[in-house]
Amino acid sequence: MRIMVIWTLLLALLGASCRTVLPARSASADGAGPLSKDVVILLDHSGSMSPQLPAMRRWIREQVEASAGNGDRFCVGLIGDRSFADGLVVPPLEIPRSGRMLPDRRILASAVTWWTRVLEDSLAGLAPAPASDVAGAICQASRLLAPSGRDTRELMILSDLKDNCRVAIDTLAYRLDGVRVTVAFAAHPEGDPLLFAQRMGEWRQRFTALGASEVVFYDVSQSLMAGRVLPVGHRH
Repeated sequence: MRIMVIWTLLLALLGASCRTVLPARSASADGAGPLSKDVVILLDHSGSMSPQLPAMRRWIREQVEASAGNGDRFCVGLIGDRSFADGLVVPPLEIPRSGRMLPDRRILASAVTWWTRVLEDSLAGLAPAPASDVAGAICQASRLLAPSGRDTRELMILSDLKDNCRVAIDTLAYRLDGVRVTVAFAAHPEGDPLLFAQRMGEWRQRFTALGASEVVFYDVSQSLMAGRVLPVGHRH
């Protein structure tokens, strides 16, 4: 409850201060103002991903802080044995939309930094889940990524994509039309490169069948070396 109150006050302060943007944002093609993005991040906290949890928590914070800007929304959900039933880890980070610059950008930076720290603290107490309902998490993400008027939609999945709750994805149940999918920290605990390549290939086909505009994979080492993954000014 305290988190909700503090977060509401921070958003009100943002809105009252001209509502706006980090300086690195590029203009949209129609000249209407900076691009905005809708981002859903799914964190796998099953047993096979437990060794990566500390690095994934830091990675989420760094990605949000590096790319958050005018009009953006960030949501973080979990991949566990009850992915579709579980709610968001913390309330979404929603930054007001405006074409003007904040007179004091420290207000925006403070709000983003506070949110990412609360998020990281909330994730720090996660216990390993007994199973991974990857499909259920993606279904939930598709609902959060329904068209909202933002310029681009991004789904980021931090998982090895070992779904041991469902056999297949029903492409009629939900869609990812126009969504850019990034899979990071795609661990391969079996140590078998052929098995890893096969699993990633199967998921690429599934995401494409769901309508994804682009699918990008990073294994653990690539994720740690990738820098900012969310594209600034990207538009599909």
